[in-house]
Amino acid sequence: MGNDGYEIPENANEHCPGPQSESAGKSDACEGCPNQQACATAPKGPDPEAASCWSVKHLMSTGEQVFNLSRLGSNVNLFKRAGLLIPDLVSIVERMATVKHKILVLSGKGGVGKSTFSAQLSFALAAMDFQVGLLDIDICGPSIPKMLGLEGQEIHQSNLGWSPVYVESNLGVMSIGFMLPHPDEAVIWRGPRKNGIIKQFLKDVYWGELDFLVVDAPPGTSDEHISIVQFLQTTGIDGAIIVTTPSRFMSVTETGEQKDMTQWVIEYMKEKAPEMLNLVAVSEVFDSSAGGGAKMCKDMGVPFLGKIPLDPQLCKAAEEGRSCFDDSKCRVSAPALKAIIEKLLSQLEDSKIPYLKSLRRIMVGFGRIGRLVARVALQSDDVELVAVNDPFISTDYMTYMFKYDSVHGQWKKHELKVKDSKTLLFGDKPVTVFGVRNPEEIPWAEAGADYVVESTGVFTDKDKAAAHLKGGAKKVVISAPSKDAPMFVVGVNEKDYKSDIDIVSNASCTTNCLAPLAKVLNDRFGIVEGLMTTVHSITATQKTVDGPSMKDWRGGRAASFNIIPSSTGAAKAVGKVLPALNGKLTGMAFRVPTVDVSVVDLTARLKKAATYDEIKAAIKEESETNMKGILGYTEDDVVSTDFVGDCRSSIFDAKAGIALNGNFVKVVSWYDNEWGYSNRVVDLIRHMAKVA
Repeated sequence: MGNDGYEIPENANEHCPGPQSESAGKSDACEGCPNQQACATAPKGPDPEAASCWSVKHLMSTGEQVFNLSRLGSNVNLFKRAGLLIPDLVSIVERMATVKHKILVLSGKGGVGKSTFSAQLSFALAAMDFQVGLLDIDICGPSIPKMLGLEGQEIHQSNLGWSPVYVESNLGVMSIGFMLPHPDEAVIWRGPRKNGIIKQFLKDVYWGELDFLVVDAPPGTSDEHISIVQFLQTTGIDGAIIVTTPSRFMSVTETGEQKDMTQWVIEYMKEKAPEMLNLVAVSEVFDSSAGGGAKMCKDMGVPFLGKIPLDPQLCKAAEEGRSCFDDSKCRVSAPALKAIIEKLLSQLEDSKIPYLKSLRRIMVGFGRIGRLVARVALQSDDVELVAVNDPFISTDYMTYMFKYDSVHGQWKKHELKVKDSKTLLFGDKPVTVFGVRNPEEIPWAEAGADYVVESTGVFTDKDKAAAHLKGGAKKVVISAPSKDAPMFVVGVNEKDYKSDIDIVSNASCTTNCLAPLAKVLNDRFGIVEGLMTTVHSITATQKTVDGPSMKDWRGGRAASFNIIPSSTGAAKAVGKVLPALNGKLTGMAFRVPTVDVSVVDLTARLKKAATYDEIKAAIKEESETNMKGILGYTEDDVVSTDFVGDCRSSIFDAKAGIALNGNFVKVVSWYDNEWGYSNRVVDLIRHMAKVA
């Protein structure tokens, strides 16, 4: 598309001004073009029938006003008939209607870290539980696939359009690099082909509901760069981030100290490679002697977000397709990046994204699951632990129980100490301690707690759990199955949650393992009926030696010395989170003498015949796309201890399953019944806060 909004012929020269441009057929870019004579003699200007809409188009093309076409309703058809808005532009607007925020990442030239920033911004937003898309249209040299660990991926087609490739369940990526047999091929494409590909990416990729779309644009003021802005401006861009780099060489020490190495580099090149000296150029759009990016922002009246040290560990994370925020070695660049991203988000109005505020939540009890939920929360940037309640132990004993864990190891993220009888310190962060038995009397509001995690196992019905609301809590999450509270399994039915629901159940660890697996089987092949067995590690309710257990005599036998058959409602509970399976599943448990990690065995009769390889392929596909981070897949020869500390809900063991025929199959899936489940509790809170 040219600057005037009309289609550019496919055989046009690279910098074609467009057939309706006043310079069409006359500019230097038109020399040798097969269309030169036709363009030079053709009438210019808008269709006379479209004169009434000309001022609208003029405003849009000059940038004096940005129109959101999704709000124009029936007028879109008028514009289409008038020829002022090509059908492709309308398609792009319709595609982008489900994207709340669009952020362009720009640079004046290549090689300044633009794609690195785009990748790390996307990682960070996804870690905050936003639904994120990363669109890589840097046709001059797409590097996003490598930075996201997606090299070798291809474009996938669905009935809705092109599908992104998912790094996490909430982070999808689409890159021009997925189309190329070699990353360098795109640079030889001619202008019209580049514009056509960019347009196709914008109108054919189906993102679904997104909180953020990060667009990694081509550098500089190339024709494809301008095309992206023209195509996207009518969809409502929130803003653009400009990435520049200084002209100085800096060395970063282990302590984060920066040392100017510019002169050393010049002297080294004089000695080792004098022929390279003339190739050194100032690597910044705005000369640092004039103030650099900070001065530019001041002159333009836009926020300067900050500076990121040129950290070798950040480069390594990008090379290896990792988030620098998960790498303790990136201690120089990660804090700077985090501060920039927080400042960026603060520029957006709270009314647009009310869930940006830190999520405040609390556990009731400091038992097994409660302590692990606390560990998950304390390792999260978007969840704040503000208080704990346990009427039976002192703060000294709390610190001991939290610091030392026989299964998950010693806590090393923060120094943990007692400030006083009512306060624990995790590093410098104070956490209020209550010791109240009656939930109604716990002053949650005083601690600023919005979310209470009911992890005692006692208050599991709605009436009892509602006592927490009287103390000032806004929402209650029961970390156990409930008879009457709505149950949600993240990755399966959490989207059914509504903001007016105050008390929810996170179901059981076994239901969290079984439900994703059952959903895939039922969605793809249909489940007629099924039986589940969970081989489950011992829990705190069992006896260390034989003792009384009035309701379950076998449950009173020594846990560390027996395999104990037991009942479980996990399979039936799947019918509550997947109504299509209600009444089709039931199951039982064997309690075994291992301290952590359990395994589900589901034997099902399928409606649609399938080979075991087809079943494996379906589960693998879901584990890499819609259920990434929730459902895992392995073909390794694994055993239970290989999954200690695995934060996924369910890890399908491809080698452990069997099929009798096309309609009768047994599938096996592992789960860390402690750590995986605790992660889902926090994930559910994140989702609830987002919906609120």
